[in-house]
Amino acid sequence: MAVPVAGITFEEFLDLFVPWDESLPALRLTQDGRELGPDPDDQAFARHQGLSSGLMVWMAAMGEPIWRLVDIRTTFPSATRASAYHRETMDRQSEGFPPVIDAPALGDECAVFGGTFQIPQTPQRITSFIYLFRVHNVSVKLFVANGMMSRAGLSSELVARLGYHATQRILERTY
Repeated sequence: MAVPVAGITFEEFLDLFVPWDESLPALRLTQDGRELGPDPDDQAFARHQGLSSGLMVWMAAMGEPIWRLVDIRTTFPSATRASAYHRETMDRQSEGFPPVIDAPALGDECAVFGGTFQIPQTPQRITSFIYLFRVHNVSVKLFVANGMMSRAGLSSELVARLGYHATQRILERTY
C-alpha cells in the first residue's frame, strides 16, 4: 500500500530499500544501517526537517562486476524540503568525484558522479558511480563500485538500471 512520505511509519521507511540480493544474487548484505539516522555532522538534515535516514551496504567478491553497493535514503515532510536538502548536500555527497556527463537520469534533480580511477600506489583501477536523485519526498544516494579483479566493466547505464529499481520501489510505496 502506498503511503504519504510525511506520514511514513518506521516499517514503511525500512521497506523503501531494495533487497538487492534478490536481483543480484552475488551481493550479500554487510551492513543494515536503516536505523542509524543521519550522519552526526549532517546539519542540513535538521535544517530541512528530515524525518528518517539510513543505509544498506551490499558486497560481492572482488571479481564481480558490482563489488560494493551503498544505498542511502533520507525522507522529508515535503518534496520541497527534500529538494532543498538534495541541492544543499550535493557537493558533500558527490565525495569529490567528477560529474558524469550524459549519464541516464533517474527521478528528479538527478546528478551523477564518478568514473574510473587509479588506486594510489597500485597498478589497479576501480570504476565507481554515485547517483544522487530525489523521488517525491525521498532523497537517494546510490554508490556502486566494480571489483578491481572484475573483467566486466561498470557503466553509468548499468548503475542507472539499478537506480531505476530504487526509483520504482519508492514510487510503489509512496505518493
